[in-house]
Amino acid sequence: MLSRIMKLFSAVLFCAGMVIGAATESNAQDIKVSIESLKKAADQGNAGAQCNLGIAYHFGIGIEKDDKKAIYWWHKSADQGNAVAQTSLGDSYYNGWGVKQDDKEAIKWWSKAGSHDDDAKVSLRRFIYYGRDEEFHLLGRSDDQDQKETFELYRKSAEQGNAEAQDKLGSVYYLGQGVEQNYREAVNWWRKAADQGNANAQYFLGDIYNGGGSSGGIEMDENESEKWYRKAADQGNANAEMMVGLYYQRGQGVKKDNKEAVRWFSMAAEKGSVYAQIIVGMAYQRGDGVAKDDKEAIKWFRMAAETGNVQAKEALKQLGQ
Repeated sequence: MLSRIMKLFSAVLFCAGMVIGAATESNAQDIKVSIESLKKAADQGNAGAQCNLGIAYHFGIGIEKDDKKAIYWWHKSADQGNAVAQTSLGDSYYNGWGVKQDDKEAIKWWSKAGSHDDDAKVSLRRFIYYGRDEEFHLLGRSDDQDQKETFELYRKSAEQGNAEAQDKLGSVYYLGQGVEQNYREAVNWWRKAADQGNANAQYFLGDIYNGGGSSGGIEMDENESEKWYRKAADQGNANAEMMVGLYYQRGQGVKKDNKEAVRWFSMAAEKGSVYAQIIVGMAYQRGDGVAKDDKEAIKWFRMAAETGNVQAKEALKQLGQ
């Protein structure tokens, strides 16, 4: 949690054009000016600015600390698909920052962000073992409690047909946490969840058949991989949409089609995938699969740049921005 907070703290100062260091009157004034700029952009609906303004309110950077206002702006940004804002909302509901503590809301927002935010993935994974998830009866667990006992609780829930538990149990076997690592068992439980329509499990199956399970005895299977990626993508899983786009871009398992590739990349980009935003920006910059359009390229590069992505910032410089 502390490393995440420092990352967010650094992000705000970076967006404000500041360098972390000792506070001075001059940089304090610069931060206040930058906060006013953030407010204007946030009021105009810029998701990145809304997210960063929420962070500023949460930490009291250049503005009076106010967690309720932080929540307000994070909701605005999260509703537009900003993954950092979604993760921040998950953290807030988990810790009771500016809202009533609510684990279900925390899980909801972490889940939304989990496709393209590693911090959210870590938070969800920790819930498997140490969280307060009432649905799986893990109240009051702590870091020093036996992971094997928690594994048994998930196994029982999964055996009762709970798709989310089956998905999580597959991840437990894949990671070898609380149980001996076993990729075949991971596939077994992911398939049970996937057959019930769980998009995360469908994506993981696509991944493991795409070479992610080769070290554990799972042979690559291009057809199975493409099938499960597509099922997850059809449900709006951003990571899976990215993979389907890459398949069309490379002609892997499907006929090469740059236009169709950009269509899938665009869907992932709209959900906040920074990698997809850069790919779509490059497609418009080069006229690859779409008509060349520098304005569209700049739009997508700016979205990615708002997260602090260096590649997107360099692309904007090349376009004179």
